[in-house]
Amino acid sequence: MTTVGDTATGTASPAAGDMEAVRVLDDSLTTDTVFRVTVAEDGCALREIPVEPPLIKVFPYGRAGRRRRGRREPPALFVAHEAAGDLAGFVAVSYSGWNRRLITENIAVAPPHRGREWDAR
Repeated sequence: MTTVGDTATGTASPAAGDMEAVRVLDDSLTTDTVFRVTVAEDGCALREIPVEPPLIKVFPYGRAGRRRRGRREPPALFVAHEAAGDLAGFVAVSYSGWNRRLITENIAVAPPHRGREWDAR
């Protein structure tokens, strides 16, 4: 268990009750900034542009998982909990063996924990 500010959190593989909490977790993304790619003399540049009202992106549940040899392989799931046991967030990852790459399939942080520092040291 790690304490950051007044919040204690910990990470683990999901327990039986975590799957429903992961399924219903609000994994939307809200931003008040977008980036525009522009051509520059030495390549390209990113220009930050504020937007009003903020943009909200909602991701459909169930898109994680890679198709290999005609079957769906579920990603490995890791969850973060508050000290009280409530789900604080999760990350779903898969492994690509041909190039030894770990792929983040899905990641979400519960709304009360967004924009806050978290360190698992």
